[in-house]
Amino acid sequence: MLTNPDSVDHRAMPPRPDFMIVLGLMPPYMEDDVKQAFLEKVKAAHPDHGGSPEAFGKLEDAYQQALQYVSFRSDRRGWIGARMEEYLAQQSVISDLEEKGANVVIESIDWLQRSFGEFATLTERVIAVQIADKSQATDVLNVVKQEHLLLDGVKELDLSGCEITDDLVYELRVLRSLVVLDLCNTPITNTALGIVHWLPALQILRLDGTKTSWWQRRKAKRFLAHRMKQAGAIDAAVHPVNVR
Repeated sequence: MLTNPDSVDHRAMPPRPDFMIVLGLMPPYMEDDVKQAFLEKVKAAHPDHGGSPEAFGKLEDAYQQALQYVSFRSDRRGWIGARMEEYLAQQSVISDLEEKGANVVIESIDWLQRSFGEFATLTERVIAVQIADKSQATDVLNVVKQEHLLLDGVKELDLSGCEITDDLVYELRVLRSLVVLDLCNTPITNTALGIVHWLPALQILRLDGTKTSWWQRRKAKRFLAHRMKQAGAIDAAVHPVNVR
């Protein structure tokens, strides 16, 4: 690992990516260096050791970005091949969802464009699905359920105004990254609220206009608020530093 930036001729090299600056790394970048730098810095950045949640989150983001970067640089052909198949499969799912009346939001990240150029498209992923044609809600959700592995980046799902059942809501438990779930003006009952226990990333649950009771809505939202407060401890327990 290079530890003395002054020993490097900066005129002969492209600007360092922001995530490498966060990790304190200088080129040449190696995967082992990325992991070592992260392990050294995470001890001080983690909230349990006096760091802030913001600093810890920034460090985690930098770590994931750096891993993608070194993978791309070390074996470009292998990296492209591995992601091309997944990208094409995801495009097929997107087309299917749109044909069934869903609006799909794709995430395109600036740092990927700067680092990977034209190949950044291969890393795009679906982050939100909104059902525009309410009559096809069941068909859309069946696709989401069946293709959840290709939709593992979905953070927001808008089912407002759809004629869905409690059982159908429970099938959404495969969307482990879901942060926002909008069930406003759907005919769901208290039974559907158990979904909050199955979605570990869920933070916002919208329930206006449903058949759920005020008390059960309050319980569900209090549960989510409590879990968010505990998120730091949960993240620490499952963090790569603590998993062997």
